[in-house]
Amino acid sequence: MGSHRELPKEKLKIDSDKAIEIAKNEPLIKNLTLTNSQLTLERGEGDQPVWKVKLWAAKIRRPSDTVNIGEIHISAEDGKVVKNDLKPGRVD
Repeated sequence: MGSHRELPKEKLKIDSDKAIEIAKNEPLIKNLTLTNSQLTLERGEGDQPVWKVKLWAAKIRRPSDTVNIGEIHISAEDGKVVKNDLKPGRVD
């Protein structure tokens, strides 16, 4: 059995709202119409807490359709983007 330790509270300086703001401001997706987001707080490298932000955006030709455009990982400690796996081309 693995020990399930709490994420260190003192390292959680970025809340979910702030994480979404940071994600929305990524140059790759700034001009897209984001429709949904899904956030999970996970333990990243070196025990650092990381927000995994999964994003959906409206399609360009059919705005009523939404598509998952990938995810971006943001440090919950300092707000830095630690991994960017966004695929804005999916809205075409």
